[in-house]
Amino acid sequence: MSRQSSWVLLANLLFLACRDTTGPPAFSGEDLGTLGAATLANAGLRTNHRGDWILAKSGPNCPTCRFTHSFLWQNGTVTDLGALNASDFNDQGDVVGSVHFGDPEIGYDSAAHWSAGATSSLPTLGGRSAVAKGINERGAIAGSSETAAGPSHATRWVHDTAVDLGTLGGPSGANAINDSGQIVGSSFTPSGVGHAFVWQNGVMTDIGTATQGPTVAVAINNSGDIVGLMLSRQCPCGTDPSPPPRAVLWRQGQLIDLGTLGGTSSWATAINKAGQVVGASFTTSGHTHAFVWQKGVMSDLGALNGVYSVADDITDSGVVIGRSETRDGKIHAVRWVVPVNP
Repeated sequence: MSRQSSWVLLANLLFLACRDTTGPPAFSGEDLGTLGAATLANAGLRTNHRGDWILAKSGPNCPTCRFTHSFLWQNGTVTDLGALNASDFNDQGDVVGSVHFGDPEIGYDSAAHWSAGATSSLPTLGGRSAVAKGINERGAIAGSSETAAGPSHATRWVHDTAVDLGTLGGPSGANAINDSGQIVGSSFTPSGVGHAFVWQNGVMTDIGTATQGPTVAVAINNSGDIVGLMLSRQCPCGTDPSPPPRAVLWRQGQLIDLGTLGGTSSWATAINKAGQVVGASFTTSGHTHAFVWQKGVMSDLGALNGVYSVADDITDSGVVIGRSETRDGKIHAVRWVVPVNP
């Protein structure tokens, strides 16, 4: 397993971590069910700017399983996306992600773009595999691709042309793109530590130098505010436990620790134009609740059964989409509404 894929697995495992039974919720969520899927365990949800469409993917109860099922949901109407492992979509309904070919372990991923019912493959940087992770309202796509030399590089696709965004010294990958074309992600440095980056106007800038440990940038709004996670130090070998991740915000060149809901760990997943950040955090008892952070305060979004929830995305109007465990132990989609600039 590559170091880059190890980061993806870490994020998935964190979302499936411990559960909480304490703490009063600050908000109540609307139960949307499973959106027509068999299960939303190990799923990921995205919503458009208006909040009327939800992009979902689901699969077997296995954090490392390759095969997923993706679909668009709108008020009970489901549009099947076939074999596309979807990652993001825009208000025009264009969806990006990847399609896996061959054996789950030794096959390869092809970056793909779905539009108007048809899926097309995106070119690579000369290697075999590629993955598309984000798309903006102008149709520009960001992700990663293997190069002819082998290692993956952060990649931008415009009009089906792949552009190599470079690295900070090791393998790199992009996670999100805003409407100005700014792209964020992470890259390994020559020392082997993963650093968050922002790419714009042809230049990749290291924004992960404020901490000794790894950092990952996962989302960016149209104001250039970036969210992700950091570790206080590089993960050690042996029995010494790795440091807990913390949700962070990069704003105007400053790194801001968003804190937690009382526990040791937190991680951010999305940010809107108002600067509201959503994600999930361990609580005082060491379990997992969805949060919204705004104006320096992290608030608990609660859960359908008061036990377990995560927030995946937020619209510019404060509609939050995420997942929560129900009283019968199933994972359902949830919609919360958070006041903007309260």
